[in-house]
Amino acid sequence: MKKRILTGIILIFLSGAVICQENNTTVITTTTLVSYDVAITTYPVMALDKNGNLHTIVLYVSPPDSDYYDLRHIYWDGSNWQQSTIFNDFTESFGGDFFPNIIFDNDNRTYTTCVKRVSWSMCEIICSGGNVTKAIVDERSARGSTPRYLALDSYNNPVVVYTTSWGDLKMAWWKNGDWEITMLDPYDDSEYDSWTYYASCVVDKDDRVHVLYERRGETDNPDDGYQLIYLVYDNGAVTKIKLVGEETRDGLPLWDIRVDKENVIHIVYFRNWDNPELVYVKGGSEEIVNVGYGWYPVSLEFDQNGKPHIFWINQPPPDYNFLPYHAWKEDGIWKNEKLIDEEQEIVEISNGIIDKNGNIHIVYIVYNVQDSQFGIDLKHLFKGIIKDTSPPAKITDLSVYDCSVTSGSVTLTWTAPGDDGETGQAKEYDIRYSLARILTDTDFDSATQVTGEPTPQPAGAKETFTVAGLEQGAEYFFALKTIDDAGNVSELSNDISARTLINVPYFNQGDPQWKDEIYDSTGTIGRFGCALTSLAMINNYYRLYHPTETYRTKIPDTDPGKLNDWLKTNTGYSLKGDVVWGKIYDYSNQAIMYAGWDEIRNDEKVNESLKNIDPSILMVKYVIKETGDIHKHFVVVVGSCPTTYKINDPGRQQVRTLKDEFIPKNSELKTSYENTYYKIRLFKPGPGDASSISIQGR
Repeated sequence: MKKRILTGIILIFLSGAVICQENNTTVITTTTLVSYDVAITTYPVMALDKNGNLHTIVLYVSPPDSDYYDLRHIYWDGSNWQQSTIFNDFTESFGGDFFPNIIFDNDNRTYTTCVKRVSWSMCEIICSGGNVTKAIVDERSARGSTPRYLALDSYNNPVVVYTTSWGDLKMAWWKNGDWEITMLDPYDDSEYDSWTYYASCVVDKDDRVHVLYERRGETDNPDDGYQLIYLVYDNGAVTKIKLVGEETRDGLPLWDIRVDKENVIHIVYFRNWDNPELVYVKGGSEEIVNVGYGWYPVSLEFDQNGKPHIFWINQPPPDYNFLPYHAWKEDGIWKNEKLIDEEQEIVEISNGIIDKNGNIHIVYIVYNVQDSQFGIDLKHLFKGIIKDTSPPAKITDLSVYDCSVTSGSVTLTWTAPGDDGETGQAKEYDIRYSLARILTDTDFDSATQVTGEPTPQPAGAKETFTVAGLEQGAEYFFALKTIDDAGNVSELSNDISARTLINVPYFNQGDPQWKDEIYDSTGTIGRFGCALTSLAMINNYYRLYHPTETYRTKIPDTDPGKLNDWLKTNTGYSLKGDVVWGKIYDYSNQAIMYAGWDEIRNDEKVNESLKNIDPSILMVKYVIKETGDIHKHFVVVVGSCPTTYKINDPGRQQVRTLKDEFIPKNSELKTSYENTYYKIRLFKPGPGDASSISIQGR
């Protein structure tokens, strides 16, 4: 809170329009905008500029019995409340009950009006804004008006309606650099035996001026009667309709008039002073909004959907305290609510405002007491949804979950952020993947969004999600954003990559269909057939995924038993029972080539083969812990993780990586391949020159 002391004034500017913060919940809050010490303010009027910022103007008099007054402008600049003085040091008391006005044109220029009494019988209406350069001067003192007597035509020229102390209704229209004064309804004893006191106006899209004003008796006796007149000024022609006639009551501006986007006139007013009714009129059709006592100002506003909202002061018996009310139409029925429950000595209340988010704003004036002298607080009432503008925190630890990659899916993990930064619980995740890196919002927008994302857990929880429907053997990049219930979106997470596994069909050398078949002449497939079984997997992979469709049909549909039979009759084994790897070229009808080897670990070659979506065969070793015996073994590498390789192990289907532990046959202790390998056998699609490839292995 910033506190600034001026002569006789204490200004308190709060850091926002509301003093409590609840995310996207409907609340009613009040905030003291300005406190005036030993002063009075009156006639607050509110408006929204084209950027959606709130503005209010009030007449300020200090001390209360002074003949000097200022027009103060208090406004929200997008981050803080500010104050300025528009007009100051007006001598004499201001004329009658004359509200100031403030409006904004399509270029967001401000127009304000206020009355200044020049002498007892003459006043000026000071109008500033746009191209206006002079005041409206009338030889007769201006009398009371309303919060809506200033309007703009289609050329952003101001139009002002006002009444005089002689009971005339006049209009001043800024045209060609000067005010054009028109008598709309002169005082006439023979017609109404009354004078005009209050008036409001709007200008429609066709530059017709619509005026709502009252006629009342010449004395202060309420029995003299009261009429409410609707007048249309159309290029010099005047049409008048009496809405309320000859009622017994004090005349007060208990009405408002507006024009909507469809150029339809809306009117709201009180009638039947003994049994008051608040009446709403649209296009000539009237509806009863509320039954009960009312006080000024009455104001009519439209929300972002064009629906009308009505604001007025209710004075229910027996205490007849000022209570601001709001009415709206829901499912064809008018509903109303009291905006302030607490008892306050309310002096004045502004017109109501509906902002672009459907939130309600009014300002009102209450007395405060400081050092036994009267002072004034100007308060702002807000009713609506307090918008959450704090997004969830950026996710920075997105990763692949525990090497959980398959040929068609990748499981991701990350830490849940909050609704607001690192606190609370967000509403949803937006997870996307691409074949290219996701480093910018543009990259993210063009990436593919997944479906079925999990609902976020509370901040700090570990999240996992499996992205399915991916192509085998492809490198994908992943990133995500988090959205809260207010629609705030987090920054883009870190991006990660993962390559799906090559979808190599699995065979187990211990399958009962072939495990007891003789492997060459040295033993059975179940005992020695790891190289044979790995080669059978390579064969059937290319039968499914050879890049040339015609070659897929040339590759036999095999298994370890069938391949063993062919190798035994086609010199596919060496004298020691090792597989002649190059024979796969003949067996596959030149569709699969043995592409080379390395007798040491070479991750570069393995990774390049995986990148080309070609499986390789690795020679690994494991130790029988009880005896220390070292056994050699062949596996098919089908993918990689950050710390290991994913494999198809022909001897142990449950072993999925080079670091997985297992218990070998004839042992009771766990062992592993120690997350390494010692030799590589490479393959690629044929046809090609395979004459020099004859490396064997077992």
